[in-house]
Amino acid sequence: MLTTGHPPAPGELGGGATRRGDLGFGLALKRHFAWMLVLLFAATCVAAQEPTQPLKPPDLSSPRATLKTFLESTDDLALYLAHDYLPAPSREKFGRAAALGNRAVQTLDLSDVPPAARVKAGRAAGAALYEVLSRVALPVFDEIPDAAQMGLRPGTQAKRWVIPDTEIALVRMESGPRAGEFLFVSGQIPIDPATGALIEGDVRVQARRVLENLRAIVAESGASFDRVVKTTVYLVDMNDFPALNEEYATFFGTPPPARATVQVGRLPKDVRVEIDAIVYLG
Repeated sequence: MLTTGHPPAPGELGGGATRRGDLGFGLALKRHFAWMLVLLFAATCVAAQEPTQPLKPPDLSSPRATLKTFLESTDDLALYLAHDYLPAPSREKFGRAAALGNRAVQTLDLSDVPPAARVKAGRAAGAALYEVLSRVALPVFDEIPDAAQMGLRPGTQAKRWVIPDTEIALVRMESGPRAGEFLFVSGQIPIDPATGALIEGDVRVQARRVLENLRAIVAESGASFDRVVKTTVYLVDMNDFPALNEEYATFFGTPPPARATVQVGRLPKDVRVEIDAIVYLG
């Protein structure tokens, strides 16, 4: 992972673990910029391109993969801001932009940042990285070591790679224990993450898509669906509860997580169901 310290000194770009106990690589930086301002500026400088598979877990297996993941994620976000969000802002589009930004933040090690400050610190660190890397003459990706090449390097060189002619180092970070950490997943509606299209159908069809989206987000955090400890289900018609409950049961084991189900007057895009979740990370 990209690791970062406290907000005044956002830290390091990282590659994912190739063995147990490793988190990834880190990239020390000194500068800080407002996340949205930097990306809005960048958005005017890129061509249109549809972000691809925003829920797919990021590849952090090496300096090459991590750097590519970070740059592609931030470019995707910039493109979405320029060609979708800015021309016609909406709450839903802002949520999608935040989700795309979170993909870049996942390349950061924020373990030293208090949980309540991680979203803000991660976006600020991501903005700093994006701005700095846009000014650096990076080598072509084939010249950046992959996981196999890092494994052949002797001693500490297997854990560190420096971008040529800079002081920016990607350093493998050792994992440490995490206690009492939770992931709060905001309410999901039946949107296909690959296309952004609304899934039509009855409550069973829509609930399946919602739960699949939740499961993908939980997987991105490195957890499994059995770590979900609490969900809240929002229905526009409580008569849909039996069908919802049958579909819901196919996603959770026994005992299932605690759940509250409420009827509401209306949901975004006039969908029939929305679900949020709390996940225990350990």
